[in-house]
Amino acid sequence: MAPFPRRVLAYTAAVMDPLVSNTRSRLRGCLLNLTLAVVSLVLSCGAGELIVRLYKPQPLEAAYVWPDGTLRHLPSFSYRYTRRGFSNIVSYNALGLRGPEVAVSKTPGVPRVMLLGDSFVEGKQVADDEVLTTVMQRLAAAGGRPIEVLNAGVSGYGTAEELILWEKLGRALVPDLVLVGFYPNDVRNNEDRGFFDVRDGRVVAVKAPPLPNVRLIYDVRKWFASRSHVYMLFKQGIDALTHEASDDTPARGAPLEAEEVFARAPSKRVAHGWELTLALLGELRARVEARGARFAVVLLPTRFQVDDALWASQTRRAGFDPAGFDLRLPQQAFSAWSERTGTPVIDLLDQFRARNRANSFYHEVDAHWNRAGHALAAELTIAGLEARGLPFP
Repeated sequence: MAPFPRRVLAYTAAVMDPLVSNTRSRLRGCLLNLTLAVVSLVLSCGAGELIVRLYKPQPLEAAYVWPDGTLRHLPSFSYRYTRRGFSNIVSYNALGLRGPEVAVSKTPGVPRVMLLGDSFVEGKQVADDEVLTTVMQRLAAAGGRPIEVLNAGVSGYGTAEELILWEKLGRALVPDLVLVGFYPNDVRNNEDRGFFDVRDGRVVAVKAPPLPNVRLIYDVRKWFASRSHVYMLFKQGIDALTHEASDDTPARGAPLEAEEVFARAPSKRVAHGWELTLALLGELRARVEARGARFAVVLLPTRFQVDDALWASQTRRAGFDPAGFDLRLPQQAFSAWSERTGTPVIDLLDQFRARNRANSFYHEVDAHWNRAGHALAAELTIAGLEARGLPFP
């Protein structure tokens, strides 16, 4: 008979071997099922992504809050921006600005122009070689007076964000001329976000733009938002559930773009927004000129200012009384401000209206400039600069 310890070990092995074998078998089964589930999920997501990209492409997002608090774009990033009716490759450099990399040293004899603005300046609705800033640079070179044009447009920007971007990035790039592309909804953006206020005639910072609470979660969300049409479709659905109107299906009675800015009898918020916007532009001009650069404003028209038929349709659809609005109010406000401050203002509206033929310059979906709109804006901006001796002395 075997010694007692050996008998115990033999008995234990006899009992445990089937248990271990069963456990291993179950683990293998669980791992197999888990692998199949993961593979099925990946294939389903991939198939869903392909279907959405082909049949219902979503507007991907590349806007990104940098650690310095500025809203720019994902650095060194390129993606395809697709909506119904167009699809473009959009590229951003290492600074998070649209366009090629920016050299540390400027090319001798070539003035550097920085164009600040919102989604109209960013221009992701057209290809890299069709966007306003690229066309401006091409036209200037063809005219024998080359310039370098930096595209500092970011979707959703107002004048407040442009002032912040100038302080955090713009002045370090030492432009010779800073242009601000004003779009009428800047008034609403400046008022609603409350980053600055006017007190005793001076612009004062009230609060800083918010930073992500958890950077890792934010980065993961932005990764999907910039690459996944399924993710953005899901996000659009959540927005719809919270009653946020999209640019394709605006809620009745809700402003689509900038209608309240054109009101003949503005609300207190809009009136204060106008005061704040002009004060911010004055502050930005002072800071730009303190760095030895020149400063000017370009007025970017909305499609409703350009096309009377579109405006008539919008007032009927959204339930507005057109008699309560004056679509030239921004032009009047800037004319008075330019005369008072001596700031050069280039107004694109009249030529856009004169050359318009049934919404010639704006995408039907998305409401931003198409290729023809960017080309005309570039042509008129270059002509306006030359007429004012800018950026050349």
